[in-house]
Amino acid sequence: MHPAARGGGIGTRLLTHGTRRADRAGLGVHLEASTPRTARLYERHGFVPTAPGWTLPDGGPTLLPMWREPAPGGRDRG
Repeated sequence: MHPAARGGGIGTRLLTHGTRRADRAGLGVHLEASTPRTARLYERHGFVPTAPGWTLPDGGPTLLPMWREPAPGGRDRG
C-alpha cells in the first residue's frame, strides 16, 4: 500500500466486510501478518497468533500466522 493511503481505514473496511461474511457462514479465518502494524490491525478484529512467525528467504518478511474464530451468532467483532 502506498504510504499516503495508510491509516485511512481501507484495511479496516475490508476486514470488517470479510469477517462479517465469514461470521454469517460460521467460518473461521486464517491469515498471515507480514508487519507488526498489520498484526495489530488483525488483533483488533479478533485474530490471534497461532504459532511463532517465520522469515521468508532472500530478505523476505517475517510472517505471523493468525486465526479468528467466527463470532457467535454471526456478529462482527471489528
